[in-house]
Amino acid sequence: AAAAFAGLCFGLSEAMMERLAHVTVLQTTAWLPLLVLVLDRLRGTHGTAWVAIGAAAIGSAILGGHPPMLLYFTYACVLYALIGGLAERAGWRYFVRLAAALALGVGLAAVKVLPLLEAIELTARQRVGYGAFVSNANTPAQMLSGLVPQIVHQGGEGSTYVGLAALALA
Repeated sequence: AAAAFAGLCFGLSEAMMERLAHVTVLQTTAWLPLLVLVLDRLRGTHGTAWVAIGAAAIGSAILGGHPPMLLYFTYACVLYALIGGLAERAGWRYFVRLAAALALGVGLAAVKVLPLLEAIELTARQRVGYGAFVSNANTPAQMLSGLVPQIVHQGGEGSTYVGLAALALA
C-alpha cells in the first residue's frame, strides 16, 4: 500500500504535472521508479533476472528522448547503487550485474545513442558558457520548497515537490 501510494504521488506530483507539455521529459522520467527497484533487486538472490529488466528500463529511458533528465537521474541512480552496495556489503556480483544491465541497456538504445554522440559536438550548447546554465539556479530557500512547497514557490518550471508523505513512504 505504501509503494502504491508513493507511486501515485510520484506520477501525479507537481513536478510531473507541470511537464505535461514536455512529453519527452515524462517519457524519460517515468522509468525512474523501475530503475530504483532494479537497483534494489540486483542485490538480492534473483539478480540475474533483474539484469534484463534493468537493461530494458535503461534502454527505454534512453529512448524516451530527453538526455538532460536522463543524466540527472543517472547521477542519482549511480549514487544510490554505490551507497546501497557498500552499505549492504554487496559482493562483486552486484557490481557486475549493474555493469551488465547498463551495457545491455545502452546497447538496446544504440540506435539513438550513436547519432546522439555524433550530434553533441554540433549543438549550440557546446558554445554556451557555464554562467548561462547556472544563472537561473535555485536559491537555498527555493531548494527547501521540494519538501515544503509554501517556502518561496511560484509554481515555475523546475519544481520538485512530491510531498512529505510520498517521501516518507518511499
